[in-house]
Amino acid sequence: MQKDEEKKLFDLYAQFLMVSTSKISNTTLSSLLDNEISHDKFTRMLSGRRFESSELWRLNKKYVRSIEQEDSFLIIDDHIEEKPYMDENDLICWHYDHTVGRAIKGINQLSMVYYSGEHTIPVGFRFVEKTEKEIDKKTNKEKRVSKINKNEHFRNLLREAQLHQIKYKYILCDSWYSSDENMAFIENKLKKYFVMPIKDNRNIALSENDRQNGVYQHLIDLNLSDNQLAKIWLEGILFPLHVIKKVFKNKDNSEGCLYLITNDLNIDSTQIFEIYKKRWKVEEHHKTIKSNLNYGKSPAHTPKTQANHCVLVLYASTLWEKLSKNVGLNHFALKAKLYLKAIKSAWNELLLLKSNIIQTNNCA
Repeated sequence: MQKDEEKKLFDLYAQFLMVSTSKISNTTLSSLLDNEISHDKFTRMLSGRRFESSELWRLNKKYVRSIEQEDSFLIIDDHIEEKPYMDENDLICWHYDHTVGRAIKGINQLSMVYYSGEHTIPVGFRFVEKTEKEIDKKTNKEKRVSKINKNEHFRNLLREAQLHQIKYKYILCDSWYSSDENMAFIENKLKKYFVMPIKDNRNIALSENDRQNGVYQHLIDLNLSDNQLAKIWLEGILFPLHVIKKVFKNKDNSEGCLYLITNDLNIDSTQIFEIYKKRWKVEEHHKTIKSNLNYGKSPAHTPKTQANHCVLVLYASTLWEKLSKNVGLNHFALKAKLYLKAIKSAWNELLLLKSNIIQTNNCA
């Protein structure tokens, strides 16, 4: 398939994802286009070559270049799209979901989004594919495993961003990715800053001398007050960090706390927290691809076609973001506007059909 023709199909499929409010079907898309393009063409597009992260970058590069700034953010997180009724394969398999506290069957995807000037654009992705099988030592049953863990995917995505020369200042993520190796990679290899949460049981030293002599204590034993900043040396990390504690209220009025660390020693506690709050942009991205762009509604059944559908959803999210900014509506208001327009069109069509029936009966 020629690149221009493929790009046209990409755009049509992405636009279909933007307007559809039900299950995605290539037959329906073809009908929407008055069968000018057969559904087989869209099927061949999805079942042809596997779309990689570099494909998404190629599609989004121009937009990114138009909005990128030196003080922007790269945000990485993963989400799981539950697929309880589909056959298990390398892509659709069991993953532990910390948001519900159990394993669920579905697609586990890491997203790398670029946040710059109030624009949120996906610039990379990885699927957690469990292509290997091993015996679980606890249950003595066979289970699927991935050859590449999520922290390796995390670093590979950052290498990708470096390869594409994306301008940014901070890397944001959740505590899953706050490993020693990831921090050292960001500090030493990328020469960038990070802000991330860590568990309160991590071992810390209070001075370089303590670190060298192996004098550590648990972070929670530091007894920081709300918003207090301290300089620490994390066990396994050779460079100093700043940590702050944020106390917050849960929905049930119970009290929780969050420890945030950064290798940027030139910002205060308020700035650290304000920077970290921008991590929520990736959560908004995940919400919009699921709720507004039909991420989980593909009828495809093979790992390749499922994955390719998901990649085109990511591309659709870029078109959606651009349209949202141009018309001045947030993602959900935009979807509501299109939905209302579709309902009005259906309503008018219904009235026309009823009118035709009445006229036919009167004539009879």
